[in-house]
Amino acid sequence: MPGLGSCTSIINLRFQEGQRGKGRQFVDRTFPPDSSSLEDLPELSSRQESQVKWLRPAEILKNQNNSKEAIFCTKGASRFDFGQGAVGNCWFLAAISSLTFRKALMVQVVPMDQNFNNHAGIFHFRFWRFGKWVDVVIDDYLPLMPRCADQACKDFCGGVNVDYKLQEVHSAGHDDKLWSSLSNASSCNSMICCGTAQKGGVLVNTVSNSGIVDAHAYSVTAVTEINYRGSKVRLVRLFNPWGRKEWTGNWSDKSDRWQRVSPNDRAKCEDRDDGEFWMELKDFCLHFSMLFICCENPNFIDGDVTCQWQSQTYDGKWTAGRSAGGSLSNRSFETNPQYRMKVNIIDKSEKEDKNIVLTLMQKPRQENRKGNQLTQLGSASLRFHQG
Repeated sequence: MPGLGSCTSIINLRFQEGQRGKGRQFVDRTFPPDSSSLEDLPELSSRQESQVKWLRPAEILKNQNNSKEAIFCTKGASRFDFGQGAVGNCWFLAAISSLTFRKALMVQVVPMDQNFNNHAGIFHFRFWRFGKWVDVVIDDYLPLMPRCADQACKDFCGGVNVDYKLQEVHSAGHDDKLWSSLSNASSCNSMICCGTAQKGGVLVNTVSNSGIVDAHAYSVTAVTEINYRGSKVRLVRLFNPWGRKEWTGNWSDKSDRWQRVSPNDRAKCEDRDDGEFWMELKDFCLHFSMLFICCENPNFIDGDVTCQWQSQTYDGKWTAGRSAGGSLSNRSFETNPQYRMKVNIIDKSEKEDKNIVLTLMQKPRQENRKGNQLTQLGSASLRFHQG
């Protein structure tokens, strides 16, 4: 993990690449404040795109007749600090809301030693990309839209991620295993996000009668078990990046079920229109399609928070005629990149103990900013030898 002082050379390099002169603030040439940086926004019409204005924070305040000085961040960050606007970036905002629970990780991604005092219009952030923390340096231009105000998690923490198809898990009767994973992930401070399916195969954020938005990303902010009429009820708390539109069914903010539980349990529900709400686990599985869990280490898999993992990263590539052996059915399969790992100590008394976790990543060939070309990634082949 790079220290705060290790970014200076990168920032200076971007100063040279950008545009800055005497009395002028930094302008990022790789992400210029114009329509070319907006890419394809199906949520906006051509007319709306043409009305987008790029302004610096001080200019935004001036346009609002606000005499206050721009502030980078005060009193930390909260999931309630933002609301999704016109752009369909719920997947990104859902990950950010999870990130706000991880204070130490938050300051790694968003260095807090930055402000608007005598600044040159330049800020930097860190993202984990293929085994390395990479500084991304930008100017402070913000696009203002003409209206009121699985991967992102990986880029924020660079950890291990697990996906669940919720309806399949529920239909197979694996609610106990799912709850165990959610509970472990929550206790390990993992980043947890989920998403709803498209309705009718169309990518439109329609709001159902239950208050759940179709084709939309949410973050899971807590899990808990409460006593209700002599039985345990498993509840999942979710946050809608819109900052509004909540679940209206059982255990929602206004559900009368909260009046039939203990005062301590009742205090967990806050009746306010902020986009955050509780759902029972079975309703969660029925109304949401996917669950994504990501953490810096694999402790959330078995809940063993005392375990100290050792990590290794191997870089390889498929080269035609040399290391692109193809599938297992090909004679040339053995020429694929191979790596050997050895586990020296195994505690046989822990039947569910996990000893090796593999994650595969493929770097995209970015031919242009609007699309990445990926080669089909197969599965890893493992051979175990005991002795």
